[in-house]
This record gives sequence, structure tokens and C-alpha cells, in this order.
Amino acid sequence: GDPQSAWVITYNSQDSETIEATNLEEFNDRIGPWTKFEDHPHLISVYGYSTDPLPWVAVEPADYPTLIETAADYSLSQQIGFLIEACEAVHHVSRYGFNYDVLVPESLLIAPENMLKLRGVLDYINPTENSAYEPPGEIQGQTTESALVYRLGAIGYELLSGHPPDDAGSSVVLPSERNPELSEGIDRILLKAIATDPDERYETVLHLRDNLSAVVTELDI
Repeated sequence: GDPQSAWVITYNSQDSETIEATNLEEFNDRIGPWTKFEDHPHLISVYGYSTDPLPWVAVEPADYPTLIETAADYSLSQQIGFLIEACEAVHHVSRYGFNYDVLVPESLLIAPENMLKLRGVLDYINPTENSAYEPPGEIQGQTTESALVYRLGAIGYELLSGHPPDDAGSSVVLPSERNPELSEGIDRILLKAIATDPDERYETVLHLRDNLSAVVTELDI
């Protein structure tokens, strides 16, 4: 984005005379961590932040279309490439000990020149609720990392197959049954990422990224 233009987002309360401290604290807790992350090419940038007189944050303008809306404009290799970049951006955030736990397909934006950008801090200012990308229940062994693998896998499933993974009820349909262009290799990767048992998922987001990269290499040969 162009640092000369920015969106400035402020804490908003219906009655500013009686703002509860807890609400302000919650806003700060949601926004604050994003102001400490180094810039990443695949995350909406944060330009400035203050809590005086009320919390505000200045961010890169993000009036970009979502990947899910524009997926048909891209080849299978390009779509998987965007997923790989999303994995890298999520890993970048995780390095700071932050759990990007509101990630949904609408979080993935396409900026000019086909540049993927995650909404990042904007997802925490205005989250999109969608249970289809929540890991199933409180299952033993679920870690922050395995939940992120699930979210990215579920988003990848919808992006590549055209349907959310839970669209068919309890049993997950092979992505290739919805999109015949997909290979068995892609089926395996996506189903492993969204396995109900966290122990059966990829150990880390980077393992998921590496497997997706191998598939792209095969497609491009």
C-alpha cells in the first residue's frame, strides 16, 4: 500500500461518556499486538497506533477483492500459491506468540499485481464469524498450531473445491469430487490438514506450506 494514504480506525462507542474500561481494554488487547509485528508482504500493514485520547490505528487501505470472490480468475497453481503465501503470513504472526484465531476465507485479499494480503489487524477490528473454519470441538491434543493448520486447510478446501468442508454434513467429501481438476495429492494434503484428530494433521503451518509447494512444483513441470 501507499503510506501516503491510510485508513484510520478509532474505538467507537455509542455513548462515549460511559465507555467501560473493559471494552477499551478489549479493543487495545485485540489491536495492540498487531502494532508490534514487523511488516510482512502478505499482511495488511499497520502504519501507526495510539491510545490517546482514545485508541486508534492507521492501516494500509484494504478495499481489495477477496481471493474467494476472484478465484475463477486464477489457475490452480496460482490459487495454491496464494495458500502458500497465507501459510507464510500466518507463521509470521505466530512467531510473535499471537494466535490468528479468526482466519476465514474473507481474510485473504488480492491487492494489485496479484499480491495476496491477509486482513490481519482488520480481522480483529471487524471479525467475520464463521464456524465452518473452526476446528471441531475441544479435542484432546488440540494446540494453537494444529488449530491454525485446520483453519488454513478448511480455507484451502473451499478455495479449491468451491465448498466449505462441512457442507456435506459429518463426512468430508474428497475435494476432487467437487473439482475434478484436483489431484489425489491435493486431496491428501487438504484432508490431512482438516483431520478431526489434531494428531493426524500437519505438525506446523510450515509443513502444510511445504506440501503445498511440492504439489505446485508437480503442476508446473
